[in-house]
Amino acid sequence: MNPQLALGLMQAAGSLIQGIGAYQTAKLEKFNVDTESQLANAQGIQTRTATIEAFKTAISSADALYSKFGRDVSDPSAMAQKEADKETVGSDISDVAIMARINQLALKQQGAATMRKGRESLYSSVIEAATTGGEAYLDWKKTK
Repeated sequence: MNPQLALGLMQAAGSLIQGIGAYQTAKLEKFNVDTESQLANAQGIQTRTATIEAFKTAISSADALYSKFGRDVSDPSAMAQKEADKETVGSDISDVAIMARINQLALKQQGAATMRKGRESLYSSVIEAATTGGEAYLDWKKTK
């Protein structure tokens, strides 16, 4: 085999291998981003659960305090305070859920962009390999 042709084919193979490597790297990066998305979602759930538990503990403590001082827990002012606290906690939980969803969508978009970049690298390397291989073949034909 002509050394010039062999060199061209090796360059083409190298381009192709580089593109495949970039695509495989993109797949791994997407997996990492998807994992990060799941962790962010789990963290949001954990934060919401902790907020609800803290609210329940605070309500129980407030009820115990009302009872200790001989105040009825169904007193209108006590009930109004509980409702206000419940609204605040509900708003906090909603905010956490919204932020978790926003983070999840951002990470999903990042994963899609990573995969697109990997696919484009692969396609580019295929074209480069075909071009390099074709040029090597034509050069070999000319010198033959």
